[in-house]
Amino acid sequence: MQEKMLISRRGSDNNNMVKVHPVIAHAVRNVFRPSAYKCRILLKGYGESVRYCWEKSFFENQSDIPYVMALLNAFDYKKAFLARTYDDLLTLLLMQEYFNKAEKGYHKLLDATRAYYGDKHQITGEILLRMAAYYFNAQEYEAAVPWYIKAYGTLSVCPKFDGQYYY
Repeated sequence: MQEKMLISRRGSDNNNMVKVHPVIAHAVRNVFRPSAYKCRILLKGYGESVRYCWEKSFFENQSDIPYVMALLNAFDYKKAFLARTYDDLLTLLLMQEYFNKAEKGYHKLLDATRAYYGDKHQITGEILLRMAAYYFNAQEYEAAVPWYIKAYGTLSVCPKFDGQYYY
């Protein structure tokens, strides 16, 4: 199928990503109906593949943008239990200087995490830190300060959820 240009592979031997022709994608969509479990696996898997985007060059990351945009457009942000995965996807947008899309995404994600976890939860604090990082990277330094203060306030009073942050 690769010879007929219906499938292309991207990545190393251990970490391949397969890109398929639209006709094959349509057939797969009809055979393998999406479910909440499959969507979660897809989002988490792609989130993990872009998690360390800051270790790659701007141009290496550029090829992931269409996929990230498609995933963010296809899935809503109301699934706060996937907040870290959405954060990974939005961080790529931030690193690639898609500031408007990243800001809108972070605000939606923050609303979802606050509604799901409340204001005294580690994941809410993580998203508040990302909001601060967004404004800092967009060179809106004065706007970043209140977000850092909110994040510190949240992370300093919330019970430990996991070992991600030590305080």
